[in-house]
Amino acid sequence: MTLAARAFSRYFIVLFLALATLGLARDFEKLPADQVEEIFVTTDDGVAEKLIHLRNPGKPILLMEPGLGAQGLSLEIPATAMRMRGDYDIFIGNWRGSAKLPEGMKLLGERNGLPEIVRKDFPAHLRHILNSYASAAQKKLGITLFGHSMGGMMIMGSLSDPRLMNEFKPFIRSIVLFQSPHHAKYLQLHMKAFAHVGIPMLEALKAAGIRTIDMHTRLLDRMQRSKQSGGIQGNVITPAIENFAIMLTRLALNPAYTGRETMRRAFFKMSADTIPVDLMSDFSRATLNDGQFVDETGAPLIRPELIRDIPIQMVRSKLDTLATWKEQGEYFAELGTQLKQLLSLKDMNHIDSVMFTEEEVDFFNNVIKFMHNPEATVAEARTVDFQPYCESLFTRIKLKFRRRGI
Repeated sequence: MTLAARAFSRYFIVLFLALATLGLARDFEKLPADQVEEIFVTTDDGVAEKLIHLRNPGKPILLMEPGLGAQGLSLEIPATAMRMRGDYDIFIGNWRGSAKLPEGMKLLGERNGLPEIVRKDFPAHLRHILNSYASAAQKKLGITLFGHSMGGMMIMGSLSDPRLMNEFKPFIRSIVLFQSPHHAKYLQLHMKAFAHVGIPMLEALKAAGIRTIDMHTRLLDRMQRSKQSGGIQGNVITPAIENFAIMLTRLALNPAYTGRETMRRAFFKMSADTIPVDLMSDFSRATLNDGQFVDETGAPLIRPELIRDIPIQMVRSKLDTLATWKEQGEYFAELGTQLKQLLSLKDMNHIDSVMFTEEEVDFFNNVIKFMHNPEATVAEARTVDFQPYCESLFTRIKLKFRRRGI
């Protein structure tokens, strides 16, 4: 065996053991095992999905929804923190394909894109809670809805449908949107260029009968075989896809707030198990269609002006390249409700808000304050600019270095 081959073998063994350790770690390991349960629900179009329940019977209910490319485990850090406080009975959703199921993922129906996830998946989660779990007292208290990125789109897109709004509004206490876009007009040029390239590739996958993109073993195996085959696909296209995934992770996470161990966990464990090809196509088309997310009729999927009389807190960040500062400001202005608050962060990226591990980042206290008493919090301040807590000049200097990835 050559020196290079031996070095590669050692690297592969170390990587395998690291991934195996991540895979064996119990989810929500800071909570007693009897507080964590899995529940399976079925959507109107027959798709099975998993809910995670952090049991705290009798407390107000909080339903949390994850973003694109992520499963419910991506919300493990904030969900665990809130469950340990003891304030909420917490449910965490998974959209179709995002979480592995015991019987495997079966996508039924002709389409499994953004409209289906918005108008079928989220309603199935909330209906299960209302019809099969919530007590009369919990329904009277109202359910707090929390969505990160696409998770917020699921909530707001559902409530933009008058039929679903009439069904759910009486039971909604408030909504918290973490860096959740309503359009994609202001994405960086290279993201739009990737969408141009991605659409024909996604159409080719659908033509070949492939309905989902496996984010783990199958995808890694195919990429490895593609690179071994050489040619334009192996030498150019596949490495470009891998580089884009790495670039996207670096765009979405900032080492100033999210520790390296959490970043590794996010990359290997918290990402979605599979992503429907239709969903990727819908996001790509929206990127090229003046940023508009549309339903099956071509109408806007999210109508913020229709969301009235529900308290909403929006959290945006200056460094976010996916739900941009400008877009979030427009979104806030377009909301029909007057019970709204805009919480602005300066230096976080798109995923840091739900994965931060650094102690100076106490902005979540503002979120908890809103969830406990949304009307009073909104009356106190319509806009809040968060600054990290630094008890000393040394801490402030250290934070500035970390923001630069040092």
